[in-house]
Amino acid sequence: DGRLSESHGGRQAQQRIDRGRFCSMVAAVATVVIAAAAAAAARAAAPSSYPHAETLDAGGDVRMRWAVTGDTLHVEATFAVAGTWVALGFSPNGGMPGADIVVAWRDANGTAVFTDRHAPTYGAPLVDAQQSATLDALDEVDGATVLRFSRALASCDEHDMDVAGTMRVIYAYGTAPVAAGGDIAKHADARR
Repeated sequence: DGRLSESHGGRQAQQRIDRGRFCSMVAAVATVVIAAAAAAAARAAAPSSYPHAETLDAGGDVRMRWAVTGDTLHVEATFAVAGTWVALGFSPNGGMPGADIVVAWRDANGTAVFTDRHAPTYGAPLVDAQQSATLDALDEVDGATVLRFSRALASCDEHDMDVAGTMRVIYAYGTAPVAAGGDIAKHADARR
């Protein structure tokens, strides 16, 4: 609300420093627990039901369902389009700048391509160095694309938003197949 006191700002800065130290410590021990985490992730299945659901656009062309199990968010997003890229993200303000986004499509061979990205500004979102989201499924059925992915509620990746409370969700999808090389074309204004 713009009324942060200096002492609150100081606590916030200290929290960022402490979080940075914590993330560094986590990264240092991550190699020790990576095999155990991979095994646990393989055992963690998507939920059998998604208790929360929202239609994201007035026409009903984009729907999102989600569930939280432990410290993991599971998302299923259905787009009324097939044969192109789809994207879903969390935004600090409902716009693209600052958003944490996943983008998915099937390449010319039918292989699912999935990337964790961020948008520092308007334009094609940049691929994160640390891929913190996991593709659970990408299906095209009856002219629709169904994207299922999971991610931790909190991440040490500086480009990921922690998921807590009410979140602003953004989406977009393409108008044509993704070109060789994986460059996604700009979405039409009506497709966001």
